[in-house]
Amino acid sequence: MVFTPLHRELELLAMTPLDQYLLREAIRVGAREQGDLMFYETPHAIAAALARDLCALANRGGGWIFYGIRAPDGVVENLAPCQPIADIDHTVTQVARDLVTPPLVDVAVHHIPVAPTGIVYAIEVPYDDQAPYHLADGTAPIRRGTTLEYLTDAEQHQLRLEVRNFSARRAHIIPALIDEYQRLGPIYGGTTFVFVAVPTHRLLPEITTQKIERTFYDFYTTDYLEKGYDQNLIVFHFGDDPIHVDNATLRYQDETETGSWASSRCEITTTGIIRFAIQLGGEESPDDADVAYLGPYHQPEVFSAVGPAHVSHVELELTLLETFASVLSLQERCFNSDYDLWVGLARRREDEPVAIRRMTIHESGNRYLGEFLPVDHDSFITHPQLVSARLPLDSSVNEKRVILNRMCLGLLSQSGITSMRLIREAE
Repeated sequence: MVFTPLHRELELLAMTPLDQYLLREAIRVGAREQGDLMFYETPHAIAAALARDLCALANRGGGWIFYGIRAPDGVVENLAPCQPIADIDHTVTQVARDLVTPPLVDVAVHHIPVAPTGIVYAIEVPYDDQAPYHLADGTAPIRRGTTLEYLTDAEQHQLRLEVRNFSARRAHIIPALIDEYQRLGPIYGGTTFVFVAVPTHRLLPEITTQKIERTFYDFYTTDYLEKGYDQNLIVFHFGDDPIHVDNATLRYQDETETGSWASSRCEITTTGIIRFAIQLGGEESPDDADVAYLGPYHQPEVFSAVGPAHVSHVELELTLLETFASVLSLQERCFNSDYDLWVGLARRREDEPVAIRRMTIHESGNRYLGEFLPVDHDSFITHPQLVSARLPLDSSVNEKRVILNRMCLGLLSQSGITSMRLIREAE
């Protein structure tokens, strides 16, 4: 399974095969060239021209070249399948190794059969951390938008610094990204669910607010919920117009009172960083501080206002599910990178434990109702731990379920809960 910029532009998930039906969908919608997506009707006739395009894509962070697609002015119009080329894999890999410096060693050619006997070739130039790349004449081409340009010496130096320093900067900022949202715990009250997702490689800030808005309103939790429970859109109160902070950062921030006086925040940067903070176990109303809000299946239960925050394991599962599915949708449709994930609970006070409470759920009419089981010693978490995971871009649905299962059980097991109620188990 591969995920291409064409999948992204067509808003298709990674599980969609790279086949002639995907290509015909590109014709139907009139897909356009992008900075990381190039169309050619016929293969490059000159090796130097191919090397130039491979180098330009590598310098922008990777991309794809399709042979056998007619796209005048960069808009897909029709297929123009190539006749089979026996040695195309060897030719492309040899050009990538011999005519680009440092050598592009992971370039791959994908063969897409088109009825009756033609083939569309798709050349994948993956991201790596060796930029800037040069041609034999010492120049360093780069794709900026859909235009081919050449880096100046100063720009090459800047790109080299950005690439070399990316890992160090990333390791430095991740703790700060997590800590900043954990500090919302004392502000929100109750217990604050924190989810932080950071791409593993450098992304260029080319995403638009409209793209993110469509992504949020077009993704379901069906694949990850047990059958019979609500299958909700991933909206999570973050559908309002975003706030533009500057030219490089885009944020959705919604900290109004949502649901039953709960606070929440979502932030998405154009470089692919995604963060959520969701208040759980909050107050039912400002006039009744002793009644906890326990999520969509709750029945009110009175707790001491000064005691530990009580969180329903059902609400915790649903919150993890919706934030996880949101990250999946953004990853596949906007930010083409593997992701590192962290999830945890922040408390009102450092010395206050959190109680994750087991729940029974039963059907009542057309809705589900939940009831807490008696609290026990194991329910209380005195030192909540972060749970982390790596989310590959090209993972299958079942592999995603495995990751979600591990994260969910990593949270629940801290309070002695060893099984999930709402999230579907991996096969």
